[in-house]
Amino acid sequence: MAFLKYQNKFKSFMARVYTSMLKKDFGSFGQESYIWPPFECGDASDIYVGKGCNIKSGGWIMCVKSYSSVKFSPRINIGDGSSIGHRAHIIACLTM
Repeated sequence: MAFLKYQNKFKSFMARVYTSMLKKDFGSFGQESYIWPPFECGDASDIYVGKGCNIKSGGWIMCVKSYSSVKFSPRINIGDGSSIGHRAHIIACLTM
């Protein structure tokens, strides 16, 4: 049982370190929100994360700005207290 306790503490530590490296790339990133590695993201500047959110490992969030000469203006808002589960994929595109 002791190993599981340390394993969970290590994962939490890694999430804090990983989040501190990534959060500056987002449009905004709320306090006490964490991203658990590994994580995939396309242009995070249009992603706004609220306070107290958790994005679990294997998540993929992407804003598509153009495809085949069509331009988009996407934005993803993740509300306060939200939790995005393991391996969840969220992709947004919105025509101008």
